[in-house]
Amino acid sequence: MKRTLRNIGWTAGVFVATGIAMASDFEVQGYVEVIPADEAGNLLSAAVERSQFKLTVWDDKWLLQSTTADGNCDLCGSDGANAYWLATQTNIPGAAVAEVASGQYPLGPNTIWVSLPWLTFASSHYLDSPDRSTMPVPWGFPRTDPTAFIFSAEVRRLALQPRLPEEITFRVSGPLLKAAPRNPLLEIGELNRQARDRNVALLARYAPGFVGGRYTVLATTNWNGMRLPSEAALTRYSVTQPTSRVPFELYRLKAESVSAPRVGSYLPGLPARIMVQDRRFRSPWLRIDSLQYPIADGRWRSQADPQLRSMFGERKRTAAWRRLSDTLHLPSSVEKPKGAAAFSSPGGHSRPKKMLAGLVLGLLLVGAIVALALRRIRVTH
Repeated sequence: MKRTLRNIGWTAGVFVATGIAMASDFEVQGYVEVIPADEAGNLLSAAVERSQFKLTVWDDKWLLQSTTADGNCDLCGSDGANAYWLATQTNIPGAAVAEVASGQYPLGPNTIWVSLPWLTFASSHYLDSPDRSTMPVPWGFPRTDPTAFIFSAEVRRLALQPRLPEEITFRVSGPLLKAAPRNPLLEIGELNRQARDRNVALLARYAPGFVGGRYTVLATTNWNGMRLPSEAALTRYSVTQPTSRVPFELYRLKAESVSAPRVGSYLPGLPARIMVQDRRFRSPWLRIDSLQYPIADGRWRSQADPQLRSMFGERKRTAAWRRLSDTLHLPSSVEKPKGAAAFSSPGGHSRPKKMLAGLVLGLLLVGAIVALALRRIRVTH
């Protein structure tokens, strides 16, 4: 039974709402629990895992901190166009990973600790965007697992702003199931491609219409003119019993307080020195998943940064040469030309451009011949 809490909520003091904010700004703190189930679908309460979260939302921008009991901390944020991620371990000083990717969905962490609070409190603008059609399931691993993209999200939203999701049914879609191995969010680099190819075989377990999970808001609170969830649950169902909806895992969220924002930036703070994996720079054809570079001043870089664009250009040239070498079966002793001078003939003409133009022309000619032959075969038969 759904409960609606007004402003203060549980009188026992578990949930407290305080402060004044702009109409679309708020900060919420709470926890997420993961409860596994046995083969019969019975929840194993003794095996519960829990993480704490703090999420600040400014309209289409947000900052989320999630901390698990074993010291793993994910700090994620979005400026409405890009998603940033910093992962640290409190018990291992100096251990950190930083990533930035296009879009609003927090793809980096690949964890329910992050995706469930984001879905509950920060997904409104994402659900209004075209990206909604490719939203991965919250329990999936969208970098390498195509099953994250086989479910259509049937969403019913709360009536009051910011119109957060009230109920979502994740149902396998036939067209999405067919297209999943080619989803553009999957990694295409060599190592991740191998993991992706292994996971493609698992798609055979799923049939169109199978309900893989259901998200439901169990209680809400009215705060500063907004309707916000205070309790939510996501049940993931076992694919081994597709018609019975037997629980595989239960993910439960509970908010403990909501207030005006107490932090001023949606960007996760970086250490002074760290290596960043920038997934805004990618090329599926050249099998480039990202650009990696060091940061020495603790500042995130813009995608328009000239130095990054130059680095990416060089990375693409190297990858193109490698792919051309593999295609033509060049011996390993033939190295990629180095420097601008190596790419030009004494007369100033670009040899690689001529070589590539000839190769492209040859491929087009072969394609035309094959197409013509197939056409003649169809005509004669």
